[in-house]
Amino acid sequence: MSLLFVIPALAGQAHVTQEVAGNVDLLGNTFPATFLFSPSIMAAAPSYSSLAGWGLALILALAFIIYHLNVRKRLGQQEILKGALTNKAQQIVELQQEFGKMADDLNYAKKTVERKSRDLKMINHILDLKVERKTKELQEANTDLSTFLYRSSHDILGPMARLTGLCNLAQMEVKEPTAQGYLQKLASTAQELNSIIHNIQDVFNIKNRELVLGTCNLLDTIHEIIEEEFEDDFKRDVQFDLNIESDLMVTTDIQLLRTVFMELIKNSLIHRSSYREVDSRISIQVERKPKKVLVTLDDNGSGIPSNLEEKVFDMFQRTSELAKGTGMGLYIVKCALQRMRGNIAYQSKDEPGARFVMQIPNFQTL
Repeated sequence: MSLLFVIPALAGQAHVTQEVAGNVDLLGNTFPATFLFSPSIMAAAPSYSSLAGWGLALILALAFIIYHLNVRKRLGQQEILKGALTNKAQQIVELQQEFGKMADDLNYAKKTVERKSRDLKMINHILDLKVERKTKELQEANTDLSTFLYRSSHDILGPMARLTGLCNLAQMEVKEPTAQGYLQKLASTAQELNSIIHNIQDVFNIKNRELVLGTCNLLDTIHEIIEEEFEDDFKRDVQFDLNIESDLMVTTDIQLLRTVFMELIKNSLIHRSSYREVDSRISIQVERKPKKVLVTLDDNGSGIPSNLEEKVFDMFQRTSELAKGTGMGLYIVKCALQRMRGNIAYQSKDEPGARFVMQIPNFQTL
């Protein structure tokens, strides 16, 4: 690129234009420093009629120098920017490569997880099949066992009834005291075995029973159980405290409800404290709750040893060697409440006796 400087001759001398003309490279580094001070220019100086031409030449020269420096500065900045952009581009390429590697790793991990997930699903499916098969086998075995116990107990009832009758006849005919004692023990044993058989049948019937809902007055029902299910000698000298609302109506399986209270009251009567001077007491408190009733049965009998508290609802579990029960009563209570969708728990207390807390659903308020 070339630039032609023309300094007009203020005195009319046009030849000066040719002498000051020159080629200047705007992008090079060899700017002619002697451009304004060449001999021809200096020789022509006296020919000017005014110093205005020299001022204009100096201004143009300075403007050219400033422009040239600015151009070089911008070119340097462009080179720096170009280098920075090149570095950034290289960094972006490297990041893209790293991201590509990470994507490959993630894809491999995803495939591994999917494979493991399929394996786990297969294992779970196999386990479900095994559990289902085992559950079915246990249910069949339980059904077979329950049926066997029920039929066996039913078959035993006949011979037990005949044995009890023979013992009664023998006691009426035999007068010898020793023989009478043996016959009484035999009759008592037969009666105990007969109770166990009936309890086994009760458990079978409870577990295989469909709920038959009915509505009853809870206070009246408990009064009927106390009056009708227990002989006077068995409940003699026992104080019953019933803290129950007189208008409390409960909708549930009434037969199971009667079984629960009959077995709990019988348990308290069996374990009443005949060896202490205080009167025996059985307290039943019922609290109305939403969709259920909360029942607390409390007595002051012999209680349950601490080492047997967790086993108190097990089958054939007796809380005392002196107890006359079959060890089935509380187990029957638990089974009946489970069938009624309720529950029962034993609570320890500082004073003598036992305390049972039950939750019985009231389907009337569901």
